[in-house]
Amino acid sequence: MISSLQNFLQKHHKLLFGTLLVIIVIAFVFTIGAPGVGLRRIKHSYLYGRDISDTHESDEMRRDVLCSAILCSANILLSKSIYQKQS
Repeated sequence: MISSLQNFLQKHHKLLFGTLLVIIVIAFVFTIGAPGVGLRRIKHSYLYGRDISDTHESDEMRRDVLCSAILCSANILLSKSIYQKQS
């Protein structure tokens, strides 16, 4: 059974994979290039009680996360430099 399948693929691999390639390309063209696919109505999504679908709210959250990351990395660098001075 496997050897007959292998023989078939050896003889007809260009035709089989060419057909498969055409099917996949057509599917992606119709999926990605379809007009209005990404223009659906946005549902309100909430994360920790904040509406992340609102651009103002998500920009504010992005700013808060950036400030938190800066403060956290500064704290880590400060603690490493204090540890190195003690050693």
